[in-house]
Amino acid sequence: MAPQNMIKIYSQNRPSAILLKFSGKIRTLSWWGDESHQVFMDALIAFLKRHKDFLVYILFGACATAINMGSYALFYNYLGVPNVPSTAIAWFLAVSFAFVTNKLIVFASRSFAIKRVMFELASFFSCRIATGLLDIFIMWLAVDMLDLNPLLWKFISNLIVGIVNFTVGKLVIFRKK
Repeated sequence: MAPQNMIKIYSQNRPSAILLKFSGKIRTLSWWGDESHQVFMDALIAFLKRHKDFLVYILFGACATAINMGSYALFYNYLGVPNVPSTAIAWFLAVSFAFVTNKLIVFASRSFAIKRVMFELASFFSCRIATGLLDIFIMWLAVDMLDLNPLLWKFISNLIVGIVNFTVGKLVIFRKK
């Protein structure tokens, strides 16, 4: 007769886990083990909490990028609007979306005092005008001067502009007081 505390392994066609029978109870053990899994989950949760602003910014930044790239493609590729005006229109649509999401969701600025909102609006659009000009310059250089792939360079330009915008938004425009 086998001892009561003997460990028996049951696979039961579960490729991602091993079921263990120990003292008459069946336990699930992932490939990396329960303790490792918990350590990983604790580290992941701590990372998400520590970088919440940036991760939410990335999510809504991806939405703004989709608006920017989609509207650029619509105007440039389908409606035949030249490159620079297409870039400017795409920028305006993306910035309008970004202001609302950055204020209310990303940086959770809940102040609606006229003075504060005017500061945020002026600062936000000033920063975005500067980075919009950077976007236009990058697109002009890459597409019009160097004849590179427009959508690839629109994506690269959005990455550069996004890093600058997050930094200014967090440190200047929507800073916590």
